[in-house]
Amino acid sequence: MGQILRTSSLQHSYGDHQLLTFPDLHLGEGQELLITGESGRGKTTLLHILGGLIRPQRGTIAIAGRDLSTLSAGRLDRFRAQNIGIVLQESHFVKSLSVFENLCLASWLASGKRHEGRASESLDALGIREHAHKLPSRLSIGQQQRASIARALVNRPAILLADEPTSSLDDVNAIKVVDLLRKASAQSGTALIIVTHDSRLKAEFPNRVNL
Repeated sequence: MGQILRTSSLQHSYGDHQLLTFPDLHLGEGQELLITGESGRGKTTLLHILGGLIRPQRGTIAIAGRDLSTLSAGRLDRFRAQNIGIVLQESHFVKSLSVFENLCLASWLASGKRHEGRASESLDALGIREHAHKLPSRLSIGQQQRASIARALVNRPAILLADEPTSSLDDVNAIKVVDLLRKASAQSGTALIIVTHDSRLKAEFPNRVNL
């Protein structure tokens, strides 16, 4: 099993605010990790660091064998697009494009090519192929969530990061979303990290870290 994620001595702070110190993380292909903690503990900051969206003030992070600190801003953007799938709390679709076109755009930004086959496969895997040519605004919240996961997986990333995917859901739908994330990542062989304050998920993930 190849190693997908390794972090060491990560620290970050915003201005004069308290310094956030994060535990070292190690994750292999297809493995799962739940990161929990109360508000203000730095969960979203850690997810942004893991996703290459912000650089830590100290420490190192390597994904798929690549040390992110060695990459320029442009190269980091390309590496993120090709290797890291991120499901944020807000979908951030291009509103004027269909769901299918949003997925194709994600593939084009990563590789310079429209991988229409991959886009269709991702929509099939998430059970929303019949909604491919609808605008995102015409989808239900649950369908938009599925489309977000499909978009995150379209480039076959090494790691999938999900930020608070169940925070506004009831018990039944929270478990459905977790099962959906696990199934989608398992089908693509992608490592999965869920960042949440939702204590209901602890029983679902034996591999977890509390901040």
